[in-house]
Amino acid sequence: QVKNSLDKAGLTQPILDFIKTGKAFLGICVGMQILFDLGYEGETPTKGLGIMQGEVVMLPKEVKRIPHIGWNSLIPSSQASFGEESLLDGLSNSKEVYFVHSYYCSAKDKQDVLAYVEPVEGLQVPAMVKKNNVYGVQFHPERSGDVGLKILSNFLKLSIKAEVS
Repeated sequence: QVKNSLDKAGLTQPILDFIKTGKAFLGICVGMQILFDLGYEGETPTKGLGIMQGEVVMLPKEVKRIPHIGWNSLIPSSQASFGEESLLDGLSNSKEVYFVHSYYCSAKDKQDVLAYVEPVEGLQVPAMVKKNNVYGVQFHPERSGDVGLKILSNFLKLSIKAEVS
């Protein structure tokens, strides 16, 4: 549905054009979800931007409260890095972030997943993704206190570095 709204507003192509420039792009919450191939939120499946492979599907019933609202700890994936070239830079200790969502991105390419959360034991929900210059976070960094501010600060550093390069 969001992609349909972007299409109607004439924003899909400008977003894709911006991404093609190589400048850093960050999608937050539903902004992360539109980066994927297909979403099932709404009455009919909706095509996403196709930047990352995978689908946006409803959280399973094992997640007791949907929408899932609250704090979860980020768990870095095996391919995540913590250096100055990363959204995760400086987040070695507490990494709790704030979520409000009913759907999640089921990423086909696990290499795209920087971090995930486990809203219930055994369910790994991608929380941070990256492909080339495109980043996405399922949570709300603007509501995630110091951790969210650090992630946004890291994104700004990456953006400035991409501008200079």
